[in-house]
Amino acid sequence: MNSEKLVMQGRACEEKENFEEAYRLYLEAVHMDGNGDALDSLGDMYYEGDGVSESYDKAGKYFAMAYDAGGKVKPWHMIIAGSYYQQMAEKGECPYDRAIRYYLAAVRMGTEYGYECLADIYLQMHEYEKAYECLTMPEKLNTQGLYLFGRMYEEGLHVDKDPGRAVEYYEAAVDGYEEFREEYGKDMHAEMALTRLAVLKDL
Repeated sequence: MNSEKLVMQGRACEEKENFEEAYRLYLEAVHMDGNGDALDSLGDMYYEGDGVSESYDKAGKYFAMAYDAGGKVKPWHMIIAGSYYQQMAEKGECPYDRAIRYYLAAVRMGTEYGYECLADIYLQMHEYEKAYECLTMPEKLNTQGLYLFGRMYEEGLHVDKDPGRAVEYYEAAVDGYEEFREEYGKDMHAEMALTRLAVLKDL
């Protein structure tokens, strides 16, 4: 039996919620020839916690491996892969280029949020012009992009320092998440925007 058939059998087992057998089949497919779709399916299992302990880190690692192996990886899986390697880079365990690779893949697949993730990395790398360019690409910014734009205007990073505009972006980040707060809970960037608003409005 080839690895593609093993993946098909694994997915059939998942549909029947026989996760233990699905996991075994995916691993066999990976060990056989590094099947990218099997790696992606393993990532899904860790992301959803299906038959295994939920692990965002393991999901990100498997999604990255799946993409590198030529698997059919969803755009949002690339965001998760990029996030995993961004965290690794922030701890000094790998270069930022690894995270950039997967965020760029997400962008190429049509996920504009990847631009905001890239902007975050470029800000950390002090490449402010690249960060600004990335933030101007999406048609509509999420809380992360709005917060990052606020920071750039608050600190004068590649743009003229403008606390008033920073406040506008921070307020937009907070307001933009209000409708989702009850469903998804706290948003890190909206919370950071709230903190900066409290500081700026006291000046």
